[in-house]
Amino acid sequence: MKKSIILSATILVSLLLSPLSSFAVSWPVTFTRHSDIVISAAGNYEPSGLAWNSVTNKLFSVCNTGQVTIMNLDGSGQDTVKMASYMDFEAITIADPNTTKAFIGLENRDSILEYDWVTRALTGRTWDLTGVLTGADNQGLEGLTFVPNGYHPFSASASGGLFYAGIQRAPTPGGAINDDYLLYAFDIDLSTSGRIVSWYGIPVAAGTPTSDISDLFFSKETGVLYVLYDGSNRLIEMTTTGAVLADYSNVPVADQEGIAVITNNPSETADIYLASDSGKLIGWFSGYPVTYYDADGDGVNYRSDCNDHDRLVSANRSYYRDVDGDGVGTGVAESFCLASPPVGYTSNLENDCNDNDRLVWEYQSYYRDYDGDGFKVGPAHSFCLANPPVRYTSSTEIDCNDRDSTILGRTRYYRDRDSDGLGSDASVLACSLPAGFVSNSDDLNDNDCDNDGWGAGRDCDDNNYLYQKIKTYYQDADGDGLGSKIIYDSYCVPPANYVTNKNDTDDTIPFGL
Repeated sequence: MKKSIILSATILVSLLLSPLSSFAVSWPVTFTRHSDIVISAAGNYEPSGLAWNSVTNKLFSVCNTGQVTIMNLDGSGQDTVKMASYMDFEAITIADPNTTKAFIGLENRDSILEYDWVTRALTGRTWDLTGVLTGADNQGLEGLTFVPNGYHPFSASASGGLFYAGIQRAPTPGGAINDDYLLYAFDIDLSTSGRIVSWYGIPVAAGTPTSDISDLFFSKETGVLYVLYDGSNRLIEMTTTGAVLADYSNVPVADQEGIAVITNNPSETADIYLASDSGKLIGWFSGYPVTYYDADGDGVNYRSDCNDHDRLVSANRSYYRDVDGDGVGTGVAESFCLASPPVGYTSNLENDCNDNDRLVWEYQSYYRDYDGDGFKVGPAHSFCLANPPVRYTSSTEIDCNDRDSTILGRTRYYRDRDSDGLGSDASVLACSLPAGFVSNSDDLNDNDCDNDGWGAGRDCDDNNYLYQKIKTYYQDADGDGLGSKIIYDSYCVPPANYVTNKNDTDDTIPFGL
């Protein structure tokens, strides 16, 4: 078992800021006291510890002669079980209200016992605390409550939380380290009997009593640890680090041995039950003020926060059914107080057209393919299928004859602008050869019909590879066979009054005469 761990600086600072006892207020007369509850079990029943199951809404009580009672909140419907032999039951708590288990604090020897309230018997699982809670008889464990993970400042427990225990004897600083405290927190392995993983000591806050803790009660709804002292008739509200939040003196029932605080959110008052062993009764009061704290620190008040223990979510979120787990939802949104979708849901709507097939979530376009050759005909049809149905295809390639599977899709043909039988890079897909196209793309220049390297517009005769480029002719105005500087570009045949030379010095006089 791991030894006590010293509290962090943050916790110690919070303790130093705790109010002193001078801030204690007398138990308000404005609290309404209802009829006291008396346990009708045979024998001398002295209630010594209380607990509340928030699921069944039942009040639990134990007696220091080894009895357990379950009843309605008004004291009716009492069901009491007495152990076969004397057992000094001093406290009781509920760790998980959804189970049938309760945990009883035994003073001698200081232990925690597991009790099944359905079978009405101890399960046999016990955890001996005497290695930590030292002291004389009748000065040991008196209070016990369960604080879930997230509500206490210590390492999270695999059992879901820690058991806070309070004792009667005064601390003895300077002695053994486990004698320095009144409040202890135990990490108990609930899966096996006897194993205590670790324990923590919580220093006594300034101005609070130094002995006689008689019971503890932790409320998840308020985040408050309620600590009852019978010697000083005090009820002190604390954080789970031990910092004082409120302090009531003159608690009205005598020899207080048990406490339970029953909240009813959003009401800001609670019912509080105080067990008196000498009075053999449970005092029931209403009007007790409570505040619903922001436990997760997300800035949203408990009354507005749908989950005050998860700072990632404070309001219900919309999720959609996703049966096939493809991440695409369907149907009407459902609200969950969760930061991420639960199993079988998604935050993505997109309207899954088939929520039983993770391969498809939206309508697909398929085309008629009567002959089954994989080529389409006609417009697209929509199906909520991952693959085409029979006689359909996903191909967008057009079938030239959808009644004959041997005649497939269109052929690519190439433009032959110069009609030389050689195609260019420009092409079309067609079921038959279009005019001006050929089946090859071998033409290097689709503007050069005779392929002599001189394209149309520069070739004298683009149908005869022997006649190539355009020639330049010169004007012979005086008809002497000598051309002037006036030029004319033309194809192979020169125009009238033009020659191939430019030797005339004066084109107005024949031969320059």
